[in-house]
Amino acid sequence: MTRSGTVIMMSGTSWEGVPGTDHQLAKALTEHVDVLWVDPPASALRRYRRRRSAGTVARGVSTLSDHMQRLHVVAPPGVTRPVVRSLAGWLMRWHLHRYAVDREILGIILTHPEAELPRLPQTKILYVTDDWPSGADLMGLSRARVEKLLDRNMAEADIIAAVTPDLADLLNQRPGYTGPPARWLPNGCTMPDDDVLLSRPADAPPGRFAILIGQLNDRIDGDLLLAVAEAGVPIVVIGPKVDRRGSTSESTDAALAHPNVRWLGYRPQNELQAYLKFASVGLTPYLINDFNKSSLPLKSLEYLAAGLPVVSTDLPFVRHLNCPSIHVGTGAGFADAVWQCLNAPPDLAGTESRREFARSHSWRSRAAEVLTWVTADSGSDGHSRELSSRSQV
Repeated sequence: MTRSGTVIMMSGTSWEGVPGTDHQLAKALTEHVDVLWVDPPASALRRYRRRRSAGTVARGVSTLSDHMQRLHVVAPPGVTRPVVRSLAGWLMRWHLHRYAVDREILGIILTHPEAELPRLPQTKILYVTDDWPSGADLMGLSRARVEKLLDRNMAEADIIAAVTPDLADLLNQRPGYTGPPARWLPNGCTMPDDDVLLSRPADAPPGRFAILIGQLNDRIDGDLLLAVAEAGVPIVVIGPKVDRRGSTSESTDAALAHPNVRWLGYRPQNELQAYLKFASVGLTPYLINDFNKSSLPLKSLEYLAAGLPVVSTDLPFVRHLNCPSIHVGTGAGFADAVWQCLNAPPDLAGTESRREFARSHSWRSRAAEVLTWVTADSGSDGHSRELSSRSQV
């Protein structure tokens, strides 16, 4: 595809934040188009402190790479308060309109529950990455405000996408919504570079081990993680602890402190791949609740991209992906399933099969699909698809 135009990515986290769906999709899009990454508005005081400590640009547009720029919007202190928050939103929309005046904007993608789609003529995509109303408390947000903004953005969007069919159904069934049906756009994964030689990390346990990557928060079933550790399975945990409400379970804390667990904190993507390469099984021990039922954990696809079998709790995404290398474990059966994967003999064919499955779910393929949306005739429905089509991959 010829490089032409810019896609605006409106995120709920700054570029330095923990990389999630929006980061990965934005980077994949830069293979074809330029991208403007939009940080959420930050108070002038906070931005000043970050600038002093990390050299962050105070405001305006800066360059992240050859094909990605970044918009910093500075608001008065107290940006979480209603009046200042409204002003910050107005400033954000003003900056976006100004940026779009003399540029070819292909489309705008919004991936966060606390922002508003700007009223620009280009294709606007609302990409719903979780059941935001159900998760508002976990994210430290007002559910009433999340509901209000979701309805507003659904009315403004030209295209609505969701990471799972269940979430798409929830969006389509919202009271009063009469727009086009939400589409399924699952999370993706980053395929490891086969040409890069990776050495076994010095702080990885000897022999075979399980691995858990990602943020440690109230989505994790700490009891399951602790049960795996107490069953004698060596576990490497990589990811920051995010405890907005001070309610991360005691069992999660106990698991992280267990002798069989090595909690290494946050590691950048280029370091993460070495741990995944030498691990034997990936863990997705999510709680079964309304928020998680509509999710598609990034970690599960990243494990498959590394060639690892996965043990997950019984969430709907397992059936949607329909991958035989994702094993379901419940209760005591979770630790048993981990042991079986850990002790299975090496299977090069199985490893390549998992990598091939993940390749069809790469961020590169997701970016290509999004670009067909933003470049298509706004009146065309030719890119709609049955929700079950991906489950046959």
